[in-house]
Amino acid sequence: MRLASPVPRRYALLSCNPDRSSWIYRKFIDPRTKDDRFKVYQMNPVDNPFLPKDYVKDLLNAGMPDTWIQRYIHGDWTAVENQVYPMFSEDIHVLGEFEVPPEWSLYESIDPGITSPTSYHLYAIDLDKNVYVVNEFYESATVHEVCEYVKANRPKAPIVTYMDPAAFAQTQIQIKKTSSISDLYRDEGIRPVPYRNNWAAGYNIVTNHLVNDSSHKHPLTDARNAPHLYVFNKCSNMINEFIGYQWKKVRSRVT
Repeated sequence: MRLASPVPRRYALLSCNPDRSSWIYRKFIDPRTKDDRFKVYQMNPVDNPFLPKDYVKDLLNAGMPDTWIQRYIHGDWTAVENQVYPMFSEDIHVLGEFEVPPEWSLYESIDPGITSPTSYHLYAIDLDKNVYVVNEFYESATVHEVCEYVKANRPKAPIVTYMDPAAFAQTQIQIKKTSSISDLYRDEGIRPVPYRNNWAAGYNIVTNHLVNDSSHKHPLTDARNAPHLYVFNKCSNMINEFIGYQWKKVRSRVT
């Protein structure tokens, strides 16, 4: 039965600092993942008529870094302080999706989530050793749901499936036995191996692939001075991770 009177539009007021890793960005801002049922009207401190007259002016003259000003004063969701990968650029490293040639090598990684989403990524490596992040899954889901997605969305079996070493601990209680999270994936037909849990080594490898190489040609345009790592534009979580990943602040000890 239809209502006699139309349902009024619903409104919500949210107050936050711009953060690309937040659910607010994914739900309302990111053009790749936002829910088009919602319309967002963003208001920044400069739009607030009730602030003291010199409030914004004092902040602008406080000697803060430009990224701080862009983020906290102008509401720029792309401005991030202390980026781990400042060389990453959406204009350079993000590509439109295309069909992966069958001769390219495939690898994949799975970071199983218990209280957080499971993160899955599929990587392709071309004949010139360029690395492409071509697919991802980032949701709270059961092992079976993750495996069904993985098997249905890769063009062929990968050479290796890497998984967080913590997933190999015998912590899952099943009938009359204990098992690991990795065992649950094996039961679904995916046989992962633990990746090398060395953050410094991984950081160096990723950085070396992201920086421009003067002797290297772009795989699509043939332009010189190109990086060796690219991300398909549908992999929004990976893109946001590259942009929003920050060095942790070390608190000084009081002596």
